[in-house]
Amino acid sequence: MWEESRKAFYQRQLKNRRKCSQNRKKVVRKISKLDSRIANVRKDATQKFTTEYSKSHAVIVLGNLNIKSMPASAAGTTEMPGKKVKQKSGLNRAILRQGWGELGRQLEYKQLWRGGSVEYQSEAYSSQDCPKCSHRSPLNRRAQDTFECISPDCDFKANDG
Repeated sequence: MWEESRKAFYQRQLKNRRKCSQNRKKVVRKISKLDSRIANVRKDATQKFTTEYSKSHAVIVLGNLNIKSMPASAAGTTEMPGKKVKQKSGLNRAILRQGWGELGRQLEYKQLWRGGSVEYQSEAYSSQDCPKCSHRSPLNRRAQDTFECISPDCDFKANDG
């Protein structure tokens, strides 16, 4: 989004402005205007997506993720400093930017209006479950891009790559 790069530009300008000056106040107003524009664009995109999705699906299954704990800091402590802090910071920003919680909330109330339902499914071990026979084993997925059920009754194979 061009708005975010523009906001970063104004924030760099703000850093060099004298406190309580008129030029600083102008830059602050520009930043707040961009903030509200970014929020409105995101709200609009979420509303449009959830409306179309709820119109075309009667049952929606979402992953039961603990979104609040996902963007935790990777900085660590002074005794045990964190690793890849900058990368984690970028990931946190992307997670928060997506608005997964709001997406789920909107899907729930729109499905309620339309008579559909939203279900939450645990993501634990879901990559090890066979979709054909429901056999679960870590040996089913020996490589990340291939799946081969080891159950003697099943011959299911899949290639995700």
